Amino acid sequence: MLEQVWNQAKWHHSSASINTAKSESRIYKGVKIENEDGVVKIYNTKMCGDFYKEVSEEQYQYFMDKGYVKGVHNVCLFNYERSLDLLQERIRDELGSRNNQKHYQSLKLMRENLINKYTKIIYETRQQL
Repeated sequence: MLEQVWNQAKWHHSSASINTAKSESRIYKGVKIENEDGVVKIYNTKMCGDFYKEVSEEQYQYFMDKGYVKGVHNVCLFNYERSLDLLQERIRDELGSRNNQKHYQSLKLMRENLINKYTKIIYETRQQL
């Protein structure tokens, strides 16, 4: 099943290709899919700092059920929701402590940009139905 997802990623026009002597990889919207000697793994590049974290079992299942592009959109939505939650906490802390208006405006702009990206992914997902 993952081989089908790999083939979809391999021929997806917007995926960036990264090939080494040991493996072939594609990256699209923060999701890396890697084929190393026939073993396919999918990573979320937006988590865990210096190292990519493998997606959850539920996310793997989503990739296998819905395909590569919808799977990537699912991971993107997860990342955006997580970032929005963290940003909301930072905004609340800023208002409760320092109340620096310049920093507060910058956080609000970051939140607005994330909401726009989130909305765009939802729109793209619905267009594919």
